[in-house]
Amino acid sequence: MNNLRKSYQLQKIIGLVLLIPAAAFLLFAIIGGFFMVEGINLMLGGFMFSVLPILLGYLLFINATKKEKQNFEMGREKMTLELAAQHNGVLTQAVLAKKSNLTIAESGEILSELTIKGIATVEVNENGAIEYHFSGLK
Repeated sequence: MNNLRKSYQLQKIIGLVLLIPAAAFLLFAIIGGFFMVEGINLMLGGFMFSVLPILLGYLLFINATKKEKQNFEMGREKMTLELAAQHNGVLTQAVLAKKSNLTIAESGEILSELTIKGIATVEVNENGAIEYHFSGLK
């Protein structure tokens, strides 16, 4: 999991390394084009040589960011399912928050998402506490 995170970080850095200098080059070409007699040639040249690196850098950065977020969400779901298995298929928001690095609100979001996906069901115990039951983990 850690290697995957490093890979995404590297992809984001490479994306920025492509994006930032190319965007600066394009900006200088446009600004310089206003002060030169043949400025349109400078602007067109700057555009030709910078558009591809800008697009590639942007796409690489956005794609890595999206995959990193998906991987993070999958890790939180897996951790929740492992905790549910340790607790005989029954979890509450408080137990999930206590046994993980999540807040109560984040715990509620994950449990609600798993309920919507049909992985858990919501029940109220005899004390009035809301429990999430994972029938496949009992």
